[in-house]
Amino acid sequence: KKEDALMQSEERYRTIIDTIADAYYEVDLAGNTTVFNDAYLKLYEYTAKEMQGKNYRTYVDKEHAEIAYWVFHQVFKTGKPTKKMEWEIITKSGKKKQVELSVSLIRDAKGNPLGFRGIISDITERHKAEETIRHQAFHDPLTGLANRTLFYDRMHMAFNSAKRGGKMVAVIILDLDNFKGINDNKGHKVGDEVLKSISGRLSKMVRA
Repeated sequence: KKEDALMQSEERYRTIIDTIADAYYEVDLAGNTTVFNDAYLKLYEYTAKEMQGKNYRTYVDKEHAEIAYWVFHQVFKTGKPTKKMEWEIITKSGKKKQVELSVSLIRDAKGNPLGFRGIISDITERHKAEETIRHQAFHDPLTGLANRTLFYDRMHMAFNSAKRGGKMVAVIILDLDNFKGINDNKGHKVGDEVLKSISGRLSKMVRA
């Protein structure tokens, strides 16, 4: 009866894991994958056979491996779960994805740490959308150059830095000769192309 109850419990546990839309994982204390669902495999693009026992260091770069180690170590040391950690992974095909994961400690019946478990959500598209919104807020849509808001912000930063260091800052203003005539005679569409061309040339002449 105990064996039947255990089997039913494991089956119920497995059913719950497989119905989770996000990627579910369990790793041992060394970071080797022990339990995962189909969404986890889909996220990383590996088969179940390939993923079993795979260490997290194999699908992240060195920087993100160190971030994960620090976070997992903190969870191990304090016992407190981490609910939202932004991370970058590399799939089997080499794609980089932005993810958000939770980490909590797995303990045995006596309270001894066995490993970690959590949920991973793919936030790549959300991350791209946020980057687009940020860029649109501070850049001119035609030329891609910094708009007035960003210009004033960087200018004040430069002024403050110069003031602290006892230095000077030069602001250069460029005028496009006969630009009004181009707009009037050739139309605004041609004028826009001139602005894009000039901004492209200027961008190549200065540092990033």
